[in-house]
Amino acid sequence: MRNIFEEFSIVPSSLNWFEPSSFSSRYPFLSRYKDKTYEELLNEFVSDPFLKTLLSIRSSYALLPPEEISVVGMAGIEMSYFNYGVSCVEGNVEQLPLKMGDALKKMGGQILTDQEVQQILIEEKKAIGVRLKDGQELTGKAVVSNIDAHYTFSDLIGEDQIPSGFRSKLKGMKPSLSYFILYLGIEGGLDELSVSNNEVFSEGDLQKEYRSLYENRIPEKAPFYLFGPSMANPSHAPKGKSTLCLSIKAPFHFSPDWNLSVKDELSRRLISRASKFIPNLEKRILVKVETTPKTIEQWTRNRWGAAYGWAQIPRQSGIYRLPRTTPVPNLYLTGHWTSPGGGIAGVVASGELTAETVLNRFAKGEQ
Repeated sequence: MRNIFEEFSIVPSSLNWFEPSSFSSRYPFLSRYKDKTYEELLNEFVSDPFLKTLLSIRSSYALLPPEEISVVGMAGIEMSYFNYGVSCVEGNVEQLPLKMGDALKKMGGQILTDQEVQQILIEEKKAIGVRLKDGQELTGKAVVSNIDAHYTFSDLIGEDQIPSGFRSKLKGMKPSLSYFILYLGIEGGLDELSVSNNEVFSEGDLQKEYRSLYENRIPEKAPFYLFGPSMANPSHAPKGKSTLCLSIKAPFHFSPDWNLSVKDELSRRLISRASKFIPNLEKRILVKVETTPKTIEQWTRNRWGAAYGWAQIPRQSGIYRLPRTTPVPNLYLTGHWTSPGGGIAGVVASGELTAETVLNRFAKGEQ
């Protein structure tokens, strides 16, 4: 897994994927496993079913079972933790984009908020800027999109402006699953929990949950996450109070409208199961906020509330994920719709790689 991760980390964005001999000699592990699932890798070395389950638990972070997740995608999830450990942003996680924004402003950059992009402007088949909803036009030498790639090309550009092959590839790509998340503010501490992040699996058959999810159902005893942000960072809650986050995987089409009764039922399920870890939880709740796949879609425009962009299956992972450069000159992609994938670490790495690609072009004097 470390070898796969390290090889993928040094693959240049400009590599020609259609040179199999040079690719396999330079990246032997990546070449061997680029089309394989994590289960196929495990089957080479492990025979005990329960051990396979234990080694597969974290595939859940990508919202996929081991039978479906790409080896390359799983290597990214596992090795980013095992190589570098886990970090927590001091204060709260919003500090990360805010500090980056401050740095941009100090360098003379400008940030516009509450300004929806209506169209990516194309001239002579090249991206030259964007038009905002209020009619204002902003032009530049490069346009970078970090939103849903399907929306970027279908709605902000128009399918007639992109090559048919790329259009077909885009239509055939599958978004990741989503989440139902319950945020709670509660009275008192969380002394009952020995660690801040708890993953609860009721059975060893990881595939069983996904069979239900793919039928737009959420099993009554589905695995769930129980996370106490204020345990990891006390500034998340006032003195004498705590924050709690409960979540389960959820398909967008579980509910046509995600109305109040649906949210109440899923909240009830989560609170009931979490109460086995935190006694009298329901009586201690002071604040309750629910987030559904529909909420995520509304906030981000991620198609069907996709939590991690494209699903990390083999044909959409590693070298097969959308490249940072696009068929439209001067238009670039970043975020979890391109490599390396979803999660904060993945999208920050993606941003660095896209910036490097754009800056290298400018350094060569290309306009």
